[in-house]
Amino acid sequence: VDIYVGDPNYDFENSINTARLATLDYLKLTGGTLSGALKMANNVLIEGYKPDGHGMGLVKVSTSGNAEFGDASANAFIKGKEFKHYDGTDSFTVLTTKHYGTAIYKKKDVDDNFVKKTEVDQLGFPYSKVEAAADWNTFTTQGAIEINFDGGANNPPRSHKQGMLIVMNFGKGKMIDQTFHAFNGETYHRMFMADKWKSWGRVQTSLNSRLKLWSANGGNEVYVE
Repeated sequence: VDIYVGDPNYDFENSINTARLATLDYLKLTGGTLSGALKMANNVLIEGYKPDGHGMGLVKVSTSGNAEFGDASANAFIKGKEFKHYDGTDSFTVLTTKHYGTAIYKKKDVDDNFVKKTEVDQLGFPYSKVEAAADWNTFTTQGAIEINFDGGANNPPRSHKQGMLIVMNFGKGKMIDQTFHAFNGETYHRMFMADKWKSWGRVQTSLNSRLKLWSANGGNEVYVE
């Protein structure tokens, strides 16, 4: 070690031969290159500083032997071309919100395009029951509806309140088909198309006692006493 005595131009730190320090196994505060692994004691953090000067944990090996990344006080961002997981043998792409619509679906997309298992019966139609009078124009969700009320706006000219309404929806509401099977055997049908509901029509079946025939002057019922 060279020590300079009596020269005010040299302080204690500068009195050490810097040429010799360069050959020692120490990393400069200004940075440098390590030739070996950087090893930290267990549960000791490698830290960085936030803009406000507070320290923030970056990575450590926990007391349970797991690698921990990030700090609970801040968001963690991993920057790269693609986010992958490697299990020691194979690598796998980690799915994120970037994969919405391709590998995974948003909840709204699932609700709009799939039926819950609990709502699906043998025919694949969700079941519901309505007992309070409602506007029949509002029954647009595809499925089978048990109707148990009289009246309601835009209802079919039925003579029995109970029955099953089957709704089929195509093109997200562009075309809607409604078929109502009354509990007394009557069947009525109508459809929605070109932004307009069509009139209800009764489907003739062997259970109907009257047959209604239509002409340009109106309709008449034909029946046998």
